[in-house]
Amino acid sequence: MRRSNSKVYNSLNYQWELRPYKFHPLAYVVVDIERDVVHVVRCGEQPKIRLAPKGGGHFYAKYSFGDSEAIIVDLRKLNTAALDSFRKLTAVGAGALLGRMAWSLWEQGKVFVPTGLCPTPGIIGFATGGGFGNFSRKYGQTLDSLVEANIVTPAGNLPFSEQSNPRGFFLGN
Repeated sequence: MRRSNSKVYNSLNYQWELRPYKFHPLAYVVVDIERDVVHVVRCGEQPKIRLAPKGGGHFYAKYSFGDSEAIIVDLRKLNTAALDSFRKLTAVGAGALLGRMAWSLWEQGKVFVPTGLCPTPGIIGFATGGGFGNFSRKYGQTLDSLVEANIVTPAGNLPFSEQSNPRGFFLGN
């Protein structure tokens, strides 16, 4: 969606926090599948095109809204949360919001992921060290339980796992 005064652009660019001011990114790209993210990132390799991932848009500093020269990669459609009860793991899409994810996992198997108190942040910011909640002291942050992640680099997907990096160091956007 290209920047304009359209209703679609304005709804994608909704910013609950207006301090210090509202950002107006160049464009929004709402991806449908994970592979779309790879294509957008490769296009962003062009000079002076900055990309900002938006998983929830719930951050005081508004990093996921870029600036007037940024293209926002909106991940809202990648919002799945699936429980693998046998391996006791969850697979969560990059656009999942904490509240919907938590409810879905609870319905699937009465399990939870330690998250914050607010239901509207996105998992990508929270899972990379973005917040604390009631269970953080006992169970740690979500990042402490991260086993694997798909990270998109300009070269394509770079999988992260305990096997590929046994120290557990994670670099995100």
